[in-house]
Order: sequence, then C-alpha cells, then structure tokens
Amino acid sequence: MGGRGAGKTRAGSEWIARGIRRGRLMRPALIAATHDEARAVMIEGPSGLLAASQAAVYEPSNRRVIWPCGAVARVLSADEPDSIRGFQFDACWADEFCKWSDPQGALDMALMALRLGKDPRMLITTTPRNIAALKNVLGLKDVVVSRASTAGNAENLAPGFLEMLESRYAGTRLGRQELEGELIEDNDAALWRRDWIERPRRREAPPLQRIVVGVDPPAGIAGDECGIVVAGCDGLGEGFVLADRSAGGLSPAQWSARAIAVWRNRYKSRRQLQGSPEDVA
Repeated sequence: MGGRGAGKTRAGSEWIARGIRRGRLMRPALIAATHDEARAVMIEGPSGLLAASQAAVYEPSNRRVIWPCGAVARVLSADEPDSIRGFQFDACWADEFCKWSDPQGALDMALMALRLGKDPRMLITTTPRNIAALKNVLGLKDVVVSRASTAGNAENLAPGFLEMLESRYAGTRLGRQELEGELIEDNDAALWRRDWIERPRRREAPPLQRIVVGVDPPAGIAGDECGIVVAGCDGLGEGFVLADRSAGGLSPAQWSARAIAVWRNRYKSRRQLQGSPEDVA
C-alpha cells in the first residue's frame, strides 16, 4: 500500500521482470481496473513492465506480454471477473486494487487461477481506500503488508510536486491516504459508515419495476456539482442505487443534457424492467 507516486507500479513491474529473469515465473497474470489502464500503466507506462524488462514484447491484440524464454503474461481486466475463468497462473500482479469496480469478485477469480508452479503468489499494489475487499485481504494470515509514502520516492518525482501536495493535504485525512498510504477508517462524525454501504452491495440488481434518474441541480451559477443518481425499485419495494453520474463544472444546459442522456441511453431498458418502458420515470 502506498501513496501517489510512491513507486507502486515500479515495484510490481520489477517483481514480474525479476521472476521472469530468474526463471521462477512463466505464466503470470497482469490485472488492472480496465484493459486500457493495464496497457497505459502496467505495461507501457514509464514505470511499467516494458521499462523494467527490455526483452518483453507486448501484443495488444492478444492481450499478452511475451519473452524470448517462453514466458507469457496474460493481461486481464478486473471489470470482467468472469473473463479470468479458465486461465491458470504461477503469479499475479493486481494493480490499483481499490479502484476495481468489483474488487472482491475479481480477486476471488484470480486466486482460483493461482494454481501453477511450486509457490504461486499474488502482489497487490494499491493506494488504500476504506473498502471491505481490502480489509478482507489485510485480515488473511498469509498476507504480508508493506507501506510506502510519496515522500519516500521524492527523488524520482518532478521538482515541486511533493511540496505542492504536502502544502495542500499534509495532516488531512485525504493526505494520510493519498500521500502516506494509510488505510483511513470511517470518520466518527460522518452520517454514513462505509460498511453500511458495502454490506448490501450486489454485483447485479434484480428485475426492477421502476427506474428513476434523480437530479439535484447546483445552486451556484457554475462549478458546483450536479447530483445525478440512478435508482430502481423491485417488486418487494426494496430500492437499489444503480449508478452515480454526478459531475461538477457544468452549465445548466450541460448538466440537464447529461441527465437526459443517462436516462435515454443506458437505463431506459426493457431488459431491466418487469413492466413496460413507460414505468421508467
């Protein structure tokens, strides 16, 4: 767990590259929040796998990285947990775990695929967030935790970057999380607790009788965030929050167009409703 710019990506790419060089790894997995992030950060980024392993060749069409020794790393996306089924690995590098849309589901599939070699292992690199999936991982007896702060990697960061962040966020909850890599638990003064949200979370909503796009317009002229939340109700009267499409810095024409687009393009779907499309409001 580390802060922004603490060297998490470099640590992951060096771990994979060293395992390949030593012949210990032959079938690793590379998992990011999306395929685009895996390519941009884990593979082609300045601290990515190609920078750490000069002999590696990336094949984007095949979603894999190959080495002359025969090692092959599969590139997978955490937003499609079922796509991990069928693969088997001797190692797995999971990057920015706390950003994954379904971290527990994707982690479960990855762990079930770690069945090759004499000592299969997983490396998770992430800036921590107070989510149930991360706390579940930290509670496992076979997990070793290391921490890195942004300040610890200052010599590899742009001049003034660390000073700017510390002047803004040092001593704050956000700074402790994003700079120090600390897992920040719930704020005692908060009206809502994270586990209240995480406990009832589902991967898919049941059939819904009504879907509503709620809009909370900003009171200011510009800059304030416009709340746009999609929720539905099933036949038993239980409500489900489907998405949050809130955005800031929009003009009245822009946020109203955004709300209409959310209603039209994604959620007015016959497949999601038990009734007719007219039930959508």
